[in-house]
Amino acid sequence: MRGKHDLVTVLQYYGSTARDGSSWMSVKCILHNDTHASASISPDREMYFCFVCDFEGDVYKVIMNKEGTTKENAINRAETITNGYRREVSSKYKSRDSLLPPIKGDRKRRGRYVPIRDSF
Repeated sequence: MRGKHDLVTVLQYYGSTARDGSSWMSVKCILHNDTHASASISPDREMYFCFVCDFEGDVYKVIMNKEGTTKENAINRAETITNGYRREVSSKYKSRDSLLPPIKGDRKRRGRYVPIRDSF
């Protein structure tokens, strides 16, 4: 089966209060001792991003970081945690530029931020 294991289920396994949803939502980071909701997840994109520890990744990178294991072991662990449930990731989110929500007024050139300049 194609797709990724469910990020929300994995986060709930590690004690997060994440709920399934379709847009970015804030949760407490499971990778450091977090007292406020400093991480954002997108169940549709199957992406995790913490603004404090600057960690970003998919379900397998979360497991790899949390348990200190290899990707192969993380995939097996995700299989166990989610009982084999996989979720199809929409093709419109496969581009790196579409992972995080766009910042209003920003322009990107070759992956770097280019500020908008006024004409002189």
